[in-house]
Amino acid sequence: MSFARPLFQSSNVTGPTGPTGPAGPAIAPAGGAGTIGATGPAGAVGADGTIGATGPAGTIGATGPAGVIGATGPAGVIGATGPVGADGVIGATGPVGADGAVGATGPAGAIGATGPAGAIGPIGIMGPAGSIGATGSIGPTGSVGAADWIQVGNQLYPTTITTLVGIGKLPSVELDVSGNVTISKNVSATAYNTTSDYRIKENAAMLDETFSVDNLRPVTYTNLNSRKQDIGLIAHELQEVYPFLVTGEKDGAELQTVNYTGLIGVLIKEIQDLKHDVAQLKQQISAANK
Repeated sequence: MSFARPLFQSSNVTGPTGPTGPAGPAIAPAGGAGTIGATGPAGAVGADGTIGATGPAGTIGATGPAGVIGATGPAGVIGATGPVGADGVIGATGPVGADGAVGATGPAGAIGATGPAGAIGPIGIMGPAGSIGATGSIGPTGSVGAADWIQVGNQLYPTTITTLVGIGKLPSVELDVSGNVTISKNVSATAYNTTSDYRIKENAAMLDETFSVDNLRPVTYTNLNSRKQDIGLIAHELQEVYPFLVTGEKDGAELQTVNYTGLIGVLIKEIQDLKHDVAQLKQQISAANK
């Protein structure tokens, strides 16, 4: 449609605005799809990225319950026992050989050590006293001797208190003996002295720790000679520890004797050691209580 061109020039005055025309369609109809262009060349592969840090290890899951133990299978059948083989034929007994020559007798074995002496049995009951024999005739009276001694029965007495007796030496006291004296009964004295002068001693030395009473076995016993209870040591046991304090041999012809005086030095040494130990203990206790 065409409009007629006005016959006059428009002025600068604007006329009233005309009404709004009807609205056009809101959406224009879509055009047809264009043709897909050719695929461009593949781009260059980019550089590998850095490997990220390893993440923390996951928590270990709880152990699952143990499976049920399967039932034991049935035991196999025991096979039948095989047949016993037939006994073999017993061979004939061979002839007995001639006796061999008797070998030479071997040397006798060493005699074993003598066993310990058995305990002394109880003393038997004393038998009845024998009858007293007839009194012999009285012999002739001897000549009168010096009046130093007088005999009464089977006892001999000095006639004066100044009479001295010497055995093996000239006496200087009432009974002066040079040599050993064996007494099978008791001895009583007001004092008992042992010669201990330095002039009869040599190589004197202090007792050390080897001199001890630890290995001694003091016992109480009944003395068969005196028929009394006593206290002391067994001679052969003491001989194993201090052989120089014992005289004689175990089970020898003579009875063994013990020098009990020699044990006094050991006892003194042991008491000294005890006093020293007690003093040290007192010092330690006193220091601990401060």
